[in-house]
Amino acid sequence: MELFYPITCGAALVVCLVLGWLTRPKVDSSTGATDAFSKFQMKYLIAWSICVAADWLQGPYVYALYESYGFTREENARLFVIGFGASFVFGTFVAGFADSIGRKRAVLLYCFLYIVSCMTKHFNSFPVLVLGRVTGGISTSLLFSAFESWLVSEHSVKHGFSGKLLGHNFSMMYFVNYLVAIVTGLVGDPMADAFKQTAIIGNFNVGGFLMPFDMAIISLLIGAAYVSMNWDENYGDAKGVMDQFKGFGTGTLMICTNLRMALCCITIALFESSMFIFVFNWTPVLHQGSEVPPFGMIFSTFMMACMIGASFSALFSNIPTKKMLCGATLGAAVMVVPGWVGMSEELCKYNFWAFVAFEFCVGIYFPAICTLKSECVPESHRSTIYNLFRAPMNLIVVVVLLANPDLMSTFKLVSTMLLLSGVTAAITLTLPEPVAKGESSPLQAGAAKEV
Repeated sequence: MELFYPITCGAALVVCLVLGWLTRPKVDSSTGATDAFSKFQMKYLIAWSICVAADWLQGPYVYALYESYGFTREENARLFVIGFGASFVFGTFVAGFADSIGRKRAVLLYCFLYIVSCMTKHFNSFPVLVLGRVTGGISTSLLFSAFESWLVSEHSVKHGFSGKLLGHNFSMMYFVNYLVAIVTGLVGDPMADAFKQTAIIGNFNVGGFLMPFDMAIISLLIGAAYVSMNWDENYGDAKGVMDQFKGFGTGTLMICTNLRMALCCITIALFESSMFIFVFNWTPVLHQGSEVPPFGMIFSTFMMACMIGASFSALFSNIPTKKMLCGATLGAAVMVVPGWVGMSEELCKYNFWAFVAFEFCVGIYFPAICTLKSECVPESHRSTIYNLFRAPMNLIVVVVLLANPDLMSTFKLVSTMLLLSGVTAAITLTLPEPVAKGESSPLQAGAAKEV
Protein backbone atom coordinates (compact mmCIF):
# COMPACT_ATOMS: atom_id res chain seq x y z
CA MET A 1 0.00 0.00 0.00
CA GLU A 2 3.06 2.29 0.22
CA LEU A 3 2.86 3.47 -3.40
CA PHE A 4 -0.86 3.01 -3.90
CA TYR A 5 -1.98 6.41 -2.64
CA PRO A 6 0.86 8.44 -4.26
CA ILE A 7 0.28 6.75 -7.65
CA THR A 8 -3.46 7.43 -7.48
CA CYS A 9 -2.86 11.03 -6.41
CA GLY A 10 -0.33 11.54 -9.21
CA ALA A 11 -2.69 10.10 -11.82
CA ALA A 12 -5.51 12.34 -10.58
CA LEU A 13 -3.19 15.36 -10.77
CA VAL A 14 -2.31 14.62 -14.41
CA VAL A 15 -5.98 14.29 -15.36
CA CYS A 16 -6.73 17.52 -13.45
CA LEU A 17 -4.08 19.44 -15.37
CA VAL A 18 -5.25 18.14 -18.74
CA LEU A 19 -8.92 18.86 -18.11
CA GLY A 20 -8.07 22.20 -16.50
CA TRP A 21 -6.29 23.20 -19.70
CA LEU A 22 -9.13 22.00 -21.92
CA THR A 23 -11.77 23.85 -19.90
CA ARG A 24 -9.81 27.05 -19.27
CA PRO A 25 -12.03 30.12 -19.75
CA LYS A 26 -11.82 31.99 -23.05
CA VAL A 27 -13.65 34.90 -24.59
CA ASP A 28 -15.89 33.54 -27.35
CA SER A 29 -18.50 35.91 -28.77
CA SER A 30 -20.40 33.06 -30.43
CA THR A 31 -21.58 31.87 -27.00
CA GLY A 32 -22.05 35.36 -25.58
CA ALA A 33 -18.80 35.22 -23.56
CA THR A 34 -17.84 38.84 -24.25
CA ASP A 35 -15.21 40.91 -22.51
CA ALA A 36 -17.95 42.31 -20.26
CA PHE A 37 -18.94 38.78 -19.25
CA SER A 38 -15.33 37.78 -18.58
CA LYS A 39 -14.84 40.82 -16.31
CA PHE A 40 -18.06 40.04 -14.46
CA GLN A 41 -17.10 36.39 -14.04
CA MET A 42 -13.63 37.31 -12.78
CA LYS A 43 -15.12 39.76 -10.25
CA TYR A 44 -17.29 36.96 -8.85
CA LEU A 45 -14.66 34.21 -8.92
CA ILE A 46 -12.05 36.32 -7.10
CA ALA A 47 -14.47 37.01 -4.23
CA TRP A 48 -15.72 33.40 -4.20
CA SER A 49 -12.22 31.89 -4.15
CA ILE A 50 -11.01 34.13 -1.30
CA CYS A 51 -14.11 33.59 0.84
CA VAL A 52 -14.45 29.84 0.25
CA ALA A 53 -10.74 29.43 1.04
CA ALA A 54 -11.61 30.27 4.64
CA ASP A 55 -14.01 27.32 4.75
CA TRP A 56 -11.46 24.91 3.30
CA LEU A 57 -8.59 26.18 5.46
CA GLN A 58 -10.29 25.38 8.77
CA GLY A 59 -12.59 22.51 7.75
CA PRO A 60 -10.07 19.62 7.89
CA TYR A 61 -8.82 20.66 11.35
CA VAL A 62 -12.04 21.11 13.35
CA TYR A 63 -12.23 17.50 14.55
CA ALA A 64 -8.47 17.34 15.22
CA LEU A 65 -8.56 20.59 17.20
CA TYR A 66 -11.42 19.43 19.43
CA GLU A 67 -9.55 16.16 19.96
CA SER A 68 -6.39 18.06 20.94
CA TYR A 69 -8.44 19.87 23.59
CA GLY A 70 -9.27 16.48 25.10
CA PHE A 71 -12.85 16.08 23.88
CA THR A 72 -14.06 12.53 23.22
CA ARG A 73 -15.55 11.29 19.93
CA GLU A 74 -19.03 11.62 21.48
CA GLU A 75 -18.35 15.23 22.54
CA ASN A 76 -16.92 15.89 19.10
CA ALA A 77 -20.10 14.52 17.54
CA ARG A 78 -22.23 16.76 19.79
CA LEU A 79 -20.32 19.82 18.63
CA PHE A 80 -20.82 18.81 14.99
CA VAL A 81 -24.52 18.22 15.65
CA ILE A 82 -24.76 21.72 17.12
CA GLY A 83 -23.23 23.13 13.93
CA PHE A 84 -25.65 21.36 11.62
CA GLY A 85 -28.52 22.07 14.00
CA ALA A 86 -27.68 25.78 13.98
CA SER A 87 -27.57 25.71 10.20
CA PHE A 88 -31.00 24.03 10.19
CA VAL A 89 -32.71 26.15 12.87
CA PHE A 90 -31.01 29.55 12.57
CA GLY A 91 -29.12 29.45 9.28
CA THR A 92 -32.22 28.75 7.23
CA PHE A 93 -33.85 31.96 8.44
CA VAL A 94 -30.81 34.22 8.75
CA ALA A 95 -29.53 33.32 5.27
CA GLY A 96 -33.08 33.50 3.91
CA PHE A 97 -33.19 37.17 4.89
CA ALA A 98 -30.64 37.84 2.14
CA ASP A 99 -33.58 38.57 -0.17
CA SER A 100 -34.59 41.52 2.01
CA ILE A 101 -31.28 42.77 3.50
CA GLY A 102 -29.43 42.31 0.21
CA ARG A 103 -27.28 39.45 -1.09
CA LYS A 104 -24.06 41.51 -0.86
CA ARG A 105 -24.76 42.31 2.79
CA ALA A 106 -25.45 38.62 3.39
CA VAL A 107 -22.00 37.78 1.98
CA LEU A 108 -20.43 40.34 4.33
CA LEU A 109 -22.43 38.82 7.20
CA TYR A 110 -20.96 35.42 6.24
CA CYS A 111 -17.46 36.87 6.57
CA PHE A 112 -18.21 38.44 9.96
CA LEU A 113 -19.88 35.36 11.49
CA TYR A 114 -17.17 33.02 10.21
CA ILE A 115 -14.49 35.26 11.72
CA VAL A 116 -16.32 34.96 15.07
CA SER A 117 -16.48 31.18 14.61
CA CYS A 118 -12.74 30.94 13.91
CA MET A 119 -11.87 33.16 16.88
CA THR A 120 -13.81 30.95 19.31
CA LYS A 121 -11.58 28.00 18.32
CA HIS A 122 -8.78 29.54 20.39
CA PHE A 123 -10.66 28.74 23.62
CA ASN A 124 -10.57 25.27 25.18
CA SER A 125 -14.08 25.79 26.54
CA PHE A 126 -17.10 23.75 25.49
CA PRO A 127 -19.60 26.70 25.81
CA VAL A 128 -17.35 29.00 23.75
CA LEU A 129 -16.88 26.29 21.12
CA VAL A 130 -20.66 25.83 21.02
CA LEU A 131 -20.98 29.53 20.18
CA GLY A 132 -18.47 28.99 17.39
CA ARG A 133 -20.46 26.05 16.04
CA VAL A 134 -23.64 28.16 16.00
CA THR A 135 -22.04 31.07 14.13
CA GLY A 136 -20.25 28.59 11.86
CA GLY A 137 -23.52 26.80 11.06
CA ILE A 138 -25.20 30.09 10.10
CA SER A 139 -22.14 31.03 8.03
CA THR A 140 -22.32 27.76 6.09
CA SER A 141 -25.93 28.47 5.14
CA LEU A 142 -24.90 31.93 3.90
CA LEU A 143 -21.93 30.52 1.97
CA PHE A 144 -24.08 28.11 -0.01
CA SER A 145 -26.94 30.49 -0.74
CA ALA A 146 -25.99 34.18 -0.68
CA PHE A 147 -23.11 33.90 -3.15
CA GLU A 148 -25.13 31.84 -5.62
CA SER A 149 -28.19 34.10 -5.30
CA TRP A 150 -26.08 37.21 -5.94
CA LEU A 151 -24.49 35.57 -8.99
CA VAL A 152 -27.78 34.49 -10.61
CA SER A 153 -29.38 37.89 -10.07
CA GLU A 154 -26.42 39.86 -11.44
CA HIS A 155 -25.92 37.45 -14.33
CA SER A 156 -29.52 37.18 -15.52
CA VAL A 157 -31.38 40.23 -14.21
CA LYS A 158 -28.86 43.08 -14.19
CA HIS A 159 -26.49 42.16 -17.01
CA GLY A 160 -28.84 40.00 -19.09
CA PHE A 161 -26.19 37.47 -20.05
CA SER A 162 -27.42 34.38 -21.88
CA GLY A 163 -28.79 31.42 -19.99
CA LYS A 164 -26.16 29.23 -21.64
CA LEU A 165 -23.38 31.04 -19.81
CA LEU A 166 -24.95 30.43 -16.40
CA GLY A 167 -23.84 26.79 -16.55
CA HIS A 168 -20.41 28.08 -17.54
CA ASN A 169 -20.31 30.21 -14.39
CA PHE A 170 -21.38 27.34 -12.15
CA SER A 171 -18.80 24.98 -13.65
CA MET A 172 -16.04 27.55 -13.12
CA MET A 173 -17.33 28.32 -9.62
CA TYR A 174 -16.92 24.72 -8.48
CA PHE A 175 -13.74 24.13 -10.48
CA VAL A 176 -12.22 27.06 -8.56
CA ASN A 177 -13.76 25.74 -5.34
CA TYR A 178 -11.96 22.41 -5.63
CA LEU A 179 -8.73 24.06 -6.82
CA VAL A 180 -8.79 26.21 -3.67
CA ALA A 181 -9.49 23.09 -1.58
CA ILE A 182 -6.41 21.34 -2.99
CA VAL A 183 -4.15 24.35 -2.40
CA THR A 184 -5.41 24.95 1.14
CA GLY A 185 -5.08 21.24 1.88
CA LEU A 186 -1.42 21.35 0.83
CA VAL A 187 -0.58 24.49 2.86
CA GLY A 188 -2.70 23.61 5.90
CA ASP A 189 -0.40 20.91 7.29
CA PRO A 190 2.81 23.02 7.13
CA MET A 191 0.98 25.88 8.86
CA ALA A 192 -0.33 23.58 11.58
CA ASP A 193 3.18 22.19 12.12
CA ALA A 194 4.92 25.60 12.10
CA PHE A 195 4.21 26.42 15.75
CA LYS A 196 3.42 24.16 18.66
CA GLN A 197 -0.08 24.56 20.07
CA THR A 198 0.20 26.28 23.45
CA ALA A 199 -2.14 27.66 26.11
CA ILE A 200 -0.90 31.17 26.90
CA ILE A 201 -3.61 32.69 29.12
CA GLY A 202 -6.01 30.37 30.91
CA ASN A 203 -7.82 28.30 28.29
CA PHE A 204 -6.77 30.60 25.40
CA ASN A 205 -4.54 28.74 22.92
CA VAL A 206 -2.37 29.66 19.94
CA GLY A 207 -0.35 27.75 17.34
CA GLY A 208 -0.73 24.18 16.11
CA PHE A 209 -4.12 23.32 14.63
CA LEU A 210 -5.21 26.93 15.28
CA MET A 211 -2.90 28.33 12.57
CA PRO A 212 -5.25 27.39 9.68
CA PHE A 213 -8.11 29.10 11.54
CA ASP A 214 -6.02 32.28 11.83
CA MET A 215 -5.25 32.13 8.11
CA ALA A 216 -9.00 31.72 7.50
CA ILE A 217 -9.64 34.95 9.44
CA ILE A 218 -7.16 36.81 7.23
CA SER A 219 -8.81 35.35 4.13
CA LEU A 220 -12.25 36.47 5.33
CA LEU A 221 -11.03 40.01 6.04
CA ILE A 222 -9.56 40.25 2.53
CA GLY A 223 -12.73 38.77 1.00
CA ALA A 224 -14.99 41.19 2.88
CA ALA A 225 -12.88 44.15 1.75
CA TYR A 226 -12.97 43.00 -1.88
CA VAL A 227 -16.75 42.45 -1.89
CA SER A 228 -17.35 45.83 -0.22
CA MET A 229 -15.37 47.66 -2.89
CA ASN A 230 -16.33 45.71 -6.03
CA TRP A 231 -19.83 44.20 -5.72
CA ASP A 232 -23.17 45.95 -6.26
CA GLU A 233 -26.20 45.13 -4.10
CA ASN A 234 -29.25 43.19 -5.28
CA TYR A 235 -32.47 42.12 -3.57
CA GLY A 236 -35.47 39.85 -3.86
CA ASP A 237 -39.06 41.04 -3.53
CA ALA A 238 -39.23 41.08 0.29
CA LYS A 239 -38.26 44.49 1.69
CA GLY A 240 -39.10 44.16 5.39
CA VAL A 241 -39.06 41.67 8.24
CA MET A 242 -42.77 40.84 7.93
CA ASP A 243 -42.46 40.53 4.16
CA GLN A 244 -39.56 38.14 4.66
CA PHE A 245 -41.51 35.96 7.10
CA LYS A 246 -44.32 35.87 4.56
CA GLY A 247 -41.67 34.94 2.02
CA PHE A 248 -40.76 31.83 4.04
CA GLY A 249 -44.39 30.77 3.95
CA THR A 250 -44.65 31.50 0.25
CA GLY A 251 -41.39 29.67 -0.47
CA THR A 252 -42.52 26.61 1.50
CA LEU A 253 -45.83 26.60 -0.38
CA MET A 254 -43.99 26.85 -3.71
CA ILE A 255 -41.82 23.85 -2.88
CA CYS A 256 -44.81 21.78 -1.72
CA THR A 257 -47.00 22.61 -4.72
CA ASN A 258 -44.39 22.65 -7.53
CA LEU A 259 -43.25 19.16 -8.51
CA ARG A 260 -40.00 20.39 -10.04
CA MET A 261 -39.04 22.27 -6.86
CA ALA A 262 -40.12 19.38 -4.64
CA LEU A 263 -37.98 16.89 -6.57
CA CYS A 264 -35.05 19.33 -6.48
CA CYS A 265 -35.43 19.66 -2.69
CA ILE A 266 -35.54 15.87 -2.21
CA THR A 267 -32.50 15.33 -4.43
CA ILE A 268 -30.52 17.96 -2.49
CA ALA A 269 -31.57 16.58 0.89
CA LEU A 270 -30.62 12.99 0.05
CA PHE A 271 -27.41 13.66 -1.88
CA GLU A 272 -25.88 16.43 0.23
CA SER A 273 -26.73 14.85 3.58
CA SER A 274 -24.98 11.69 2.32
CA MET A 275 -21.98 13.82 1.41
CA PHE A 276 -21.71 15.40 4.89
CA ILE A 277 -22.19 12.04 6.62
CA PHE A 278 -19.40 10.67 4.40
CA VAL A 279 -17.10 13.56 5.42
CA PHE A 280 -17.53 12.64 9.08
CA ASN A 281 -16.93 8.91 8.54
CA TRP A 282 -14.46 8.24 5.70
CA THR A 283 -11.33 8.36 7.87
CA PRO A 284 -11.96 5.20 9.97
CA VAL A 285 -12.98 3.26 6.84
CA LEU A 286 -9.51 3.73 5.34
CA HIS A 287 -7.68 3.30 8.67
CA GLN A 288 -8.32 -0.40 9.17
CA GLY A 289 -4.83 -1.75 9.84
CA SER A 290 -1.84 -0.68 11.90
CA GLU A 291 -0.50 1.48 9.08
CA VAL A 292 -1.73 5.11 9.19
CA PRO A 293 -2.81 6.23 5.70
CA PRO A 294 -1.57 9.59 4.31
CA PHE A 295 -4.80 11.46 5.07
CA GLY A 296 -3.57 14.77 3.62
CA MET A 297 -2.75 13.12 0.31
CA ILE A 298 -6.06 11.25 0.35
CA PHE A 299 -7.96 14.50 0.94
CA SER A 300 -6.11 16.18 -1.95
CA THR A 301 -6.94 13.21 -4.19
CA PHE A 302 -10.62 13.54 -3.27
CA MET A 303 -10.54 17.23 -4.19
CA MET A 304 -8.80 16.45 -7.48
CA ALA A 305 -11.58 13.96 -8.24
CA CYS A 306 -14.10 16.74 -7.59
CA MET A 307 -12.18 19.05 -9.93
CA ILE A 308 -12.18 16.36 -12.60
CA GLY A 309 -15.94 16.00 -12.19
CA ALA A 310 -16.48 19.77 -12.47
CA SER A 311 -14.25 19.90 -15.58
CA PHE A 312 -16.11 16.93 -17.05
CA SER A 313 -19.36 18.78 -16.45
CA ALA A 314 -18.02 21.80 -18.34
CA LEU A 315 -16.39 19.84 -21.16
CA PHE A 316 -19.52 17.79 -21.87
CA SER A 317 -22.05 20.48 -21.07
CA ASN A 318 -23.92 19.74 -24.27
CA ILE A 319 -25.47 16.95 -22.19
CA PRO A 320 -28.78 18.25 -20.74
CA THR A 321 -28.60 19.33 -17.10
CA LYS A 322 -31.14 16.80 -15.86
CA LYS A 323 -29.29 13.89 -17.50
CA MET A 324 -26.02 15.11 -16.00
CA LEU A 325 -27.63 15.32 -12.55
CA CYS A 326 -29.20 11.88 -12.90
CA GLY A 327 -25.86 10.35 -13.91
CA ALA A 328 -24.06 12.00 -11.01
CA THR A 329 -26.54 10.91 -8.34
CA LEU A 330 -26.82 7.35 -9.61
CA GLY A 331 -23.05 7.09 -10.06
CA ALA A 332 -22.52 8.26 -6.50
CA ALA A 333 -24.21 5.10 -5.31
CA VAL A 334 -20.76 3.45 -5.53
CA MET A 335 -21.00 3.80 -1.76
CA VAL A 336 -22.48 0.30 -1.90
CA VAL A 337 -18.85 -0.88 -1.80
CA PRO A 338 -18.12 0.13 1.83
CA GLY A 339 -21.76 -0.25 2.87
CA TRP A 340 -22.54 -3.69 1.50
CA VAL A 341 -19.27 -5.32 0.33
CA GLY A 342 -17.44 -4.60 3.59
CA MET A 343 -14.62 -2.81 5.36
CA SER A 344 -11.26 -4.38 6.13
CA GLU A 345 -7.56 -3.78 5.56
CA GLU A 346 -7.75 -5.88 2.40
CA LEU A 347 -10.72 -3.87 1.08
CA CYS A 348 -9.22 -0.43 1.79
CA LYS A 349 -8.02 -0.11 -1.81
CA TYR A 350 -11.50 -0.75 -3.21
CA ASN A 351 -13.19 1.50 -0.67
CA PHE A 352 -10.73 4.27 -1.56
CA TRP A 353 -11.54 3.90 -5.24
CA ALA A 354 -15.23 4.02 -4.40
CA PHE A 355 -14.66 7.24 -2.44
CA VAL A 356 -12.72 8.76 -5.35
CA ALA A 357 -15.55 7.83 -7.74
CA PHE A 358 -18.05 9.38 -5.32
CA GLU A 359 -16.06 12.63 -5.21
CA PHE A 360 -15.97 12.65 -9.03
CA CYS A 361 -19.76 12.48 -8.98
CA VAL A 362 -19.86 15.30 -6.41
CA GLY A 363 -17.88 17.43 -8.89
CA ILE A 364 -20.53 16.83 -11.55
CA TYR A 365 -23.46 17.18 -9.15
CA PHE A 366 -22.94 20.75 -7.94
CA PRO A 367 -22.84 22.57 -11.32
CA ALA A 368 -25.85 20.48 -12.42
CA ILE A 369 -27.95 21.12 -9.30
CA CYS A 370 -27.05 24.84 -9.38
CA THR A 371 -28.27 25.11 -12.96
CA LEU A 372 -31.45 23.17 -12.14
CA LYS A 373 -32.15 25.46 -9.15
CA SER A 374 -31.63 28.54 -11.32
CA GLU A 375 -34.26 27.19 -13.73
CA CYS A 376 -36.98 26.36 -11.25
CA VAL A 377 -36.63 28.96 -8.46
CA PRO A 378 -38.12 32.45 -9.00
CA GLU A 379 -35.75 35.39 -8.56
CA SER A 380 -38.05 37.08 -6.03
CA HIS A 381 -37.54 34.32 -3.42
CA ARG A 382 -34.22 32.84 -4.53
CA SER A 383 -32.21 33.07 -1.27
CA THR A 384 -35.21 32.04 0.82
CA ILE A 385 -35.97 28.93 -1.23
CA TYR A 386 -32.30 27.97 -1.57
CA ASN A 387 -32.08 27.87 2.23
CA LEU A 388 -35.37 26.00 2.55
CA PHE A 389 -33.86 23.43 0.17
CA ARG A 390 -31.00 22.93 2.66
CA ALA A 391 -33.19 22.58 5.75
CA PRO A 392 -34.14 18.88 5.25
CA MET A 393 -30.50 18.08 4.48
CA ASN A 394 -29.34 19.59 7.79
CA LEU A 395 -32.10 17.74 9.64
CA ILE A 396 -31.06 14.37 8.18
CA VAL A 397 -27.40 14.95 9.14
CA VAL A 398 -28.36 15.93 12.70
CA VAL A 399 -30.54 12.84 13.13
CA VAL A 400 -27.87 10.46 11.79
CA LEU A 401 -25.10 12.01 13.93
CA LEU A 402 -27.31 11.79 17.01
CA ALA A 403 -28.22 8.16 16.27
CA ASN A 404 -24.49 7.42 15.71
CA PRO A 405 -24.88 4.03 13.92
CA ASP A 406 -21.87 1.80 13.34
CA LEU A 407 -19.79 2.31 10.19
CA MET A 408 -21.36 -0.49 8.13
CA SER A 409 -24.88 0.69 8.93
CA THR A 410 -23.89 4.29 8.21
CA PHE A 411 -22.63 3.51 4.73
CA LYS A 412 -25.58 1.25 3.98
CA LEU A 413 -27.77 4.24 4.78
CA VAL A 414 -25.59 6.54 2.67
CA SER A 415 -25.69 4.24 -0.38
CA THR A 416 -29.48 3.85 -0.05
CA MET A 417 -30.01 7.62 0.15
CA LEU A 418 -27.79 8.14 -2.90
CA LEU A 419 -29.78 5.59 -4.88
CA LEU A 420 -33.01 7.35 -3.88
CA SER A 421 -31.54 10.72 -4.89
CA GLY A 422 -30.77 9.16 -8.28
CA VAL A 423 -34.38 8.01 -8.58
CA THR A 424 -35.72 11.51 -7.83
CA ALA A 425 -33.25 13.00 -10.34
CA ALA A 426 -34.41 10.45 -12.91
CA ILE A 427 -38.03 11.49 -12.39
CA THR A 428 -37.05 15.05 -13.36
CA LEU A 429 -36.15 13.65 -16.80
CA THR A 430 -39.86 12.99 -17.40
CA LEU A 431 -40.89 16.59 -16.63
CA PRO A 432 -41.35 19.15 -19.42
CA GLU A 433 -38.71 21.84 -19.72
CA PRO A 434 -39.46 25.20 -18.04
CA VAL A 435 -40.43 28.12 -20.23
CA ALA A 436 -37.28 30.07 -19.36
CA LYS A 437 -34.53 27.49 -19.57
CA GLY A 438 -31.09 28.30 -18.14
CA GLU A 439 -29.04 25.96 -20.24
CA SER A 440 -25.66 24.70 -19.36
CA SER A 441 -22.92 25.52 -21.79
CA PRO A 442 -19.27 24.73 -22.52
CA LEU A 443 -16.66 26.75 -20.70
CA GLN A 444 -15.69 27.91 -24.15
CA ALA A 445 -16.80 26.75 -27.55
CA GLY A 446 -13.32 26.60 -29.00
CA ALA A 447 -12.01 23.98 -26.57
CA ALA A 448 -13.48 21.01 -28.37
CA LYS A 449 -12.23 22.38 -31.70
CA GLU A 450 -8.66 22.59 -30.49
CA VAL A 451 -8.49 19.02 -29.22
